[in-house]
Amino acid sequence: MQASLEQLSQIIVFAGLEIAEKISLQPYTQVQRHRKAEIILSEGSELVLSSISQKFTILFPR
Repeated sequence: MQASLEQLSQIIVFAGLEIAEKISLQPYTQVQRHRKAEIILSEGSELVLSSISQKFTILFPR
């Protein structure tokens, strides 16, 4: 299932995007469920948002 605009807005890295940018990301989204405490990203993982030309590197505080 594709993520809704509301769901995308709840994700910190997408929260500040304009509505048009979120709409352009929607076709590339997929809602998935994960177990509590399951690791889905690790430090140094890259999240590339090519449709808005931004790249994020995931860093976790120590």
